[in-house]
Order: sequence, then structure tokens, then C-alpha cells
Amino acid sequence: MLSFMLPVALVSCSDEPNNRGEDESVGRTILVYIVANNTLGQDGYDLMDIEEMKTASLAGDIKNGRLIVYYSDVHGDVTLSEIKDGELVPLKTYDNSALSVESSRMREVFADTKKLAPAEDYGLVLWSHGSGWLVDGIDEADPAAPAPQSFGEDGRKRMNVSTLARTLKGQDFGFVYFDCCLMGSVEVIYELRDCADYIVASPTELPVYGMPYEQNIKYFFKSTPDLVQAAKATFDSYNTPGVSQDNWCTMAVYDMKAVSRMVEATKAVYSTSFIGFPDGYQPQRYSDLPVCYYYDFVDYVSALGADKALLDELKTAVSDVVIYHAETPMLFDIVPLEHCSGLATYIMRNHDDNRKNYKSTLWYRDVVSLLNSHD
Repeated sequence: MLSFMLPVALVSCSDEPNNRGEDESVGRTILVYIVANNTLGQDGYDLMDIEEMKTASLAGDIKNGRLIVYYSDVHGDVTLSEIKDGELVPLKTYDNSALSVESSRMREVFADTKKLAPAEDYGLVLWSHGSGWLVDGIDEADPAAPAPQSFGEDGRKRMNVSTLARTLKGQDFGFVYFDCCLMGSVEVIYELRDCADYIVASPTELPVYGMPYEQNIKYFFKSTPDLVQAAKATFDSYNTPGVSQDNWCTMAVYDMKAVSRMVEATKAVYSTSFIGFPDGYQPQRYSDLPVCYYYDFVDYVSALGADKALLDELKTAVSDVVIYHAETPMLFDIVPLEHCSGLATYIMRNHDDNRKNYKSTLWYRDVVSLLNSHD
């Protein structure tokens, strides 16, 4: 969805958990983590998506599993509920002493979900605004204020992707589906490489309606989650004339087991290449903003003039990671999407370029720093 956000939230609880269903293990539990204390909640997109989940439950799409919703609404009220028989059934109420974009709250919610809805495996949907790799919290001046955060949005506070990675690691999610903008970049994928088997995300902004839950819930509860079909259903909901007022979208599915090969292939190319824009290069943009932080990864690497064998290895490695991607012909009816690999990246102009604290990302430290200087 347009913007970026992700919830992590509570510190203490105002109500005791509802024991209904506790210890009743099922095949799969899906947690939808909604942080809507922002413009998305103000405009009611959270309520629309919850209604779509209710519709899916009435259609019988939740098979051998449970659909749990963590919901931080626009008023700051925070609950954990189950979607069952077309209803939102409360399981636990939290106070607002912690933000939904704090690691302590998110981990608390993960623990509560596993206690109240135990399962053989788990999937996670992160619903909010998103800005990808951007590290925006560096201007926090008050030393007593929370640590810098830049992912998710809860009352204007955000969670850094590196914090998200530490929070997700070890939580045993089979997949993470980002129902938010700009999470399909090499910087984000590399940061989250040990956090799930598969990730679904968009390398660009996502229209505010997000994914069609009434269509996608059934794919999450197949014996093997059909993430490609879920991503395709989201894409088709915007690419089909007359279905949506927005007719632009990009979606991709990433196999995290293949990331290490892509990293090594990128290192081999970057170690023989120069930093910056090659002469005459017109990059494939993934944004219409004057200052762009998102470009197509393979398009950029292909312009660096690397040895053909190295470049072929990288392209093969990327295709192993990006097992599905789709793009409409245009983004916002402004930016042509002609050279797309389903994976975005930031392009540094020189080694002094540290916009949005880019040098704090693991991708810069481990990979981009290998690019040579022209000096």
C-alpha cells in the first residue's frame, strides 16, 4: 500500500487472553499484522481488508488452519483476534504503552499467536506503510527518545529493516508477505535472508487497496502455500481493466534459499566495476520522485560492463531468487516499466553518497562497498 509501515506493539495487556482454542494445534496459522495508526487507517483501508478476510472465512478458505489478526487501529487501540465464521473474535487486548513498530511488541505478539493458535507452521503478513531500505530515524535529537526506526508507521514512528530482521529471525515463519510498499529490493531481501523461506513483496509502491484478501486467503492455506498465485492475484487485481481505479502494480516472490548465490555473483561483478552511473546510462526507475532511491537491480548491473560470464552467472542467480515477478507497462501512468527483474536497488553516485544512511545497510557493507572508485 502507498506508504510504509509495519506494526510491532505492546508491552502490557489490559485484558487476560481469551483461552478459546488454546492448545488446539492446526496445520497452519497465518498472522496478519496490521499497523493502521496512519493515513491508511484514517482512510479506512484497514477496515476494508478485515471485511475481505471475513468474506474469505465465510467462503471456507481457512482450511486446517487459523487466521489471526493483530490490529493497531487509527485510534491507537490494539487487539489480537481471530477471523472465524465471518466474525472478528477477540483473543487478547493490549494497552498502548508500546508501539507496534517496536521489537518488544512484535515479539510479544508472535509469542501470543503461537500460544493461542499453535500450528505446525506459520505465515506472516505485514500490513502498513513501507519504505524499503531507507533508514530515516537518524534525525532523532532527543537522547531519551526511542532508537531510530524507519520501517512501518505507528503514529509517525517507524521500524528500521535491520531491527525487523532481528525481530523475525528465529520465529519460524515459512513466508512473509509484505502488504506494503517498496520491500522488494536487494537491500531488504539480503537483510531478511535468514528470516523466512519465501518473501512476497513489491519493488515499487503498492496501490492503497493492497492485496485482495478475499482472493488470497485460500492460497495461504493450501497444503503448500501458493505464494506465486497470491502475488499474481494481487497483480491481476490492478492489471485487469475495470477492476480497480489504479491500473499499475509490481509484484514479486523471492526464494530466500537462493540469496547466497546471488550475493556471491554480485560481489564478483562489483569487484570489477566502478561505482556510479555508467556514461550514457538511463536507469530503469521504480519511482516518479525527483530524488530516486529505487532502480532495477539487473538493469543496473548489466550496464556496468562486467565480463559476460560474470554477468550471466548473476542473471541466473537472480532468476533463482525471483521465482515470479510481474509489472504493468507503466507506474502511476508516468514511469515506463520496460527493463524489470522484480528486484530493486539503490544506485550510489560515489563512495561519499550516504543518502538516507545507506552505508548502514548490510548490503552496502558486504557488497556495494566492493565497487571501485573512479579516482
